[in-house]
Amino acid sequence: MRNTFVPRFIALVTGLCLLMAASGDVAADAGKDAQNPLASLISVPIETDYNSGLGPFDRNQTLMVYKPVVPFELGGGWNLVTRTIIPTFLPQPIITTPNKDVYGLGDINPQFFFVAPPKGILTWGVGPQFTLPTATRTATGADKWQAGPTGVIVLTPGNIVTGLLVNQSWSFADASGGSTRPDVSQMTIQPFFNYNFKSAPGWFAYTNPTIFVNWKASGNKWTVPLGGGLGKSFKIGGQHMQAKLGAFANVVKASSREDWQAQFTLSFLFPQKN
Repeated sequence: MRNTFVPRFIALVTGLCLLMAASGDVAADAGKDAQNPLASLISVPIETDYNSGLGPFDRNQTLMVYKPVVPFELGGGWNLVTRTIIPTFLPQPIITTPNKDVYGLGDINPQFFFVAPPKGILTWGVGPQFTLPTATRTATGADKWQAGPTGVIVLTPGNIVTGLLVNQSWSFADASGGSTRPDVSQMTIQPFFNYNFKSAPGWFAYTNPTIFVNWKASGNKWTVPLGGGLGKSFKIGGQHMQAKLGAFANVVKASSREDWQAQFTLSFLFPQKN
């Protein structure tokens, strides 16, 4: 089963992308807004990650991550953009064993960005983010209450959307009932770059590797991936949507991280009416 999953996964998402390219209207403007994490656009991305090569037994992992984004106007040109990351594990391997898997919900991570009025092609936002100990299994969460700052800067020159998203998280309390799990201090750094093709409206190339730093690790603290992919914005009926497919390989990694990742994201977009 493990050896056939990857080609089936790639065949499935390739077929979906071809279907999207052949049907529906182009929705390039809404698609470009969806590439900007601070845009005034409600979106519901559903991301499927296939991670390969976890731990000493080269375990495989499948995650489905929901990332709804909802903006609010605050007045004076300021906005509040909320982003909530909800991971589910299908399955989650126990990386220290050769064949044991568990299924379950992970720790939910709500993020809040107070977004300043745009200055030309520049937009930025900062705020707090929290990690709630909602995991239903020991292997799918940290068993800690966590909090820290988050910030993002976005540049939108022409047909390019690029920027940098940074989160820092510290644990400050154990989950209910106490915990013997280690404290958490970790950072994620996500540079992103999207190039929208003028000659092929709706199509874009992208890269958005997530660099992970575990400040508490005794060995290598850094995981650094390289990679990218292609995406397409489109409409089915009146529904704006976007799909993208990419792959990333870790050129530097902690021992508990994957060797490489295949990623497929399908987003439902809801442009704000003026």
